[in-house]
Amino acid sequence: MGSLEVKGAACEVKGAAWEVKGAACEVKGAAWEVKGAACEVKGAACEVKGAACEVKGAACEVKGAACEVKGAACEVKGAACEVKGAACEVKGAACEVKGAACEVKGAACEVKGAACEVKGAACEVKGAACEVKGQPVKLKGQPGKLKGQPVKLNGQLGS
Repeated sequence: MGSLEVKGAACEVKGAAWEVKGAACEVKGAAWEVKGAACEVKGAACEVKGAACEVKGAACEVKGAACEVKGAACEVKGAACEVKGAACEVKGAACEVKGAACEVKGAACEVKGAACEVKGAACEVKGAACEVKGQPVKLKGQPGKLKGQPVKLNGQLGS
C-alpha cells in the first residue's frame, strides 16, 4: 500500500509503521510507542513512564486526555486522531486515512487508494506513496494540539 503520510497540524501516518504525531502521541507498528506528557508504551514489553497512565499486559491501553493504545488493534484517541491497526483511520477536523484505501478528507483534499485523487488547492499526492501536504489539513483548527490543551493524561496536565 506504500507509505501513507498525512501531515496536518497533528498527524503523520506512515504505511506499516503507523505514526501519529500530535501534542501527545507516537504510534509505531509492532513496537507501539505513545509519547505524551507522561507516557511511553512499547509492544510486548509494555513500559509506561509518567504519573498518569494505565497499561494492561499484551493489550496495551494508555488512557489520558488524548490517548488509547490497544495491542494489535492500535487506537489513538485524542481530539483529533484515531489509528486502528491495518485499517488506519486518522480523524481530525480534516483527515481520514484508511489502510489500503487511503482517504484524506479536509477542507481541500480527497485521496483514494491506488488511484489518488486530490481535490483542492493545498495538496500534493504522489502515486503509491500518497502524501497530502497542506494547511487546510488542520486538526481541531489548533496546530499541534489535542483537545486544545497541552495534553492531560488521566486528568493531569503534562509537562
